[in-house]
Amino acid sequence: MTSSFPKNTTRRYAHSVKIGNLYIGSDHTIKNQSMTTTPTANVDATVAQICDLVEAQCDIVRVAVQGIKEAQACERIKEQLINKGIYVPIVADIHFFPQAATHVVDFVDKVRINPGNFVDKRNMFTGRSPANYADSLKRLEDKFTPLVEKCQRLQKALRIGVNHGSLSERILQRYGDTIEGMVMSALEYITICEKLGYRDVVFSMKSSNPKVMIAAYRQLAKDLDARGWHYPLHLGVTEAGMGRDGIIKSAVGIGTLLAEGLGDTIRCSLTGCPTQEIPVCTALLKHTTVYHDLPKQHNPFALENSESFTRAAKNITKTTPWGAVYGVFLKLYEHHLEGASAETLLEALGIDTETKKTSPTTPDGVVVPEHFLDTPIVEKLKNYILVFHYYQVPCLYDDNENLWDTASTLTSPFVHYHASPPFMHSVRNFFKKKKQQTQPVKLVFSQDTQDECTATVSIATEFGAVLLDNLGDAVILDLPYIPLQVSREIAFSTLQSAGVRLVKTEYISCPGCGRTLFNLPEVTKRIQEKTKHLVGLKIAVMGCIVNGPGEMADADFGFVGSKTGMVDLYVKHTCVKSHIPMENAEEELIHLLKEHGVWKNPE
Repeated sequence: MTSSFPKNTTRRYAHSVKIGNLYIGSDHTIKNQSMTTTPTANVDATVAQICDLVEAQCDIVRVAVQGIKEAQACERIKEQLINKGIYVPIVADIHFFPQAATHVVDFVDKVRINPGNFVDKRNMFTGRSPANYADSLKRLEDKFTPLVEKCQRLQKALRIGVNHGSLSERILQRYGDTIEGMVMSALEYITICEKLGYRDVVFSMKSSNPKVMIAAYRQLAKDLDARGWHYPLHLGVTEAGMGRDGIIKSAVGIGTLLAEGLGDTIRCSLTGCPTQEIPVCTALLKHTTVYHDLPKQHNPFALENSESFTRAAKNITKTTPWGAVYGVFLKLYEHHLEGASAETLLEALGIDTETKKTSPTTPDGVVVPEHFLDTPIVEKLKNYILVFHYYQVPCLYDDNENLWDTASTLTSPFVHYHASPPFMHSVRNFFKKKKQQTQPVKLVFSQDTQDECTATVSIATEFGAVLLDNLGDAVILDLPYIPLQVSREIAFSTLQSAGVRLVKTEYISCPGCGRTLFNLPEVTKRIQEKTKHLVGLKIAVMGCIVNGPGEMADADFGFVGSKTGMVDLYVKHTCVKSHIPMENAEEELIHLLKEHGVWKNPE
């Protein structure tokens, strides 16, 4: 091969931080985390769920600590776990209540704070003058210092967990709702830690939008390392949602960063039972750590910005048969076609055999073996979608020593590029080398696995990163052992998570915690069923008002638990209806959608 672009990274250096009985940092394996959904004050239920998580191979467990009652419960939780011979590190999650943080340090291994609400409420910072800003920072230092000093004295760790949707008013007024604002929010707090000589700190920079999350972590890593501050990073896409969509959104964000060498702990925040998060974390780590196996060749998080890559075709409406969208193609094998009925195949591709209509997640085309091109079943397919075989257009492979010369001389309407693993680096390499290449490119991603979680995580990670870099014009998914319906769901959900092609309603739903005020999985499923036809709309379903309104920053409408049996409804960041009884809340949400002109009846 003539390619010199490295296909491996090593992890960003991060100093070691002790959390309970384990260490995190670049000298240690990447750890997974989850969070309990039981009320923390219910000690027995919380201990039982922690035991379930440990059995599922969870490395670190977080619990919600709203106040002193929950802080005191942590002492009994820790005692019960030790009596059972369980020494998993426990993390206290704090919002709005510094006193609870200082109290709970005695009983847990790490404390997580949100710098957007640890000291400041949104209405506490009213002036824009330098003096007001300095006074606000002084108040922050006065309130934060006791926690830092106690953590330092007890040798406990701290996570500074920034959330995109809950930045302080001080940060918003000076930096806006920006990546810079997120980074500065973190730096305000770590500057105090550095001043006090305390370095057992971990950072997170979460957003429900993978684009924002990735940019924030990259920028924080650069800014920290430029100062010589090599703190570990905890990765996560906040409120990723349910099921496969939540897995894909998490993989797009977390997987991209892991493959670039960032990250020392991870969490996939999925709505539902917390144990379901662990296999996804395991699959992510198994897939991305292959990037770390070889000697370091480049700075992994200093990759060129997407602006340095040139999309193959800026105006693809006139140059591709699939139009101006990012195309989705599935590779069909003989076992998909031989002996199959046309109706079964059409249904698997999202084509209604009665109405003869395609769905928003019907692929733009399929690639079939050449000898099937003129068979009756494929002829029927041609009535609905594009049909190709591989060798109708040039195919470029990484093992072709003349790859770059070949690509530069092609005159065909478009090409197939078969990226070799690791796909992310291969594709970046291809477009870096061929900035002037003008033909639209179909990127071929292959995964030879029968496991749906493995396929989902690997494609979402590799293809998602490529989409965020604005590379390619279409994808061909080559998943021979994955059901076609699942393959197209993976493709389109990855496109949606990367913000490239909207084909469905998007849901921002929290995983639940000890603050949750209703049955999140059941309510989320019902809302999804009633609103899934509203393509392009973002609806948040959040369990409580403690941090729900902030963490749903990217949503158009929000459904938020306000108190037991009650719900608040939001339009963007504004609460427009308060304390709606739960039994009426879902219909009130639909009424709100109608009021704002975004509702339409299902077809």
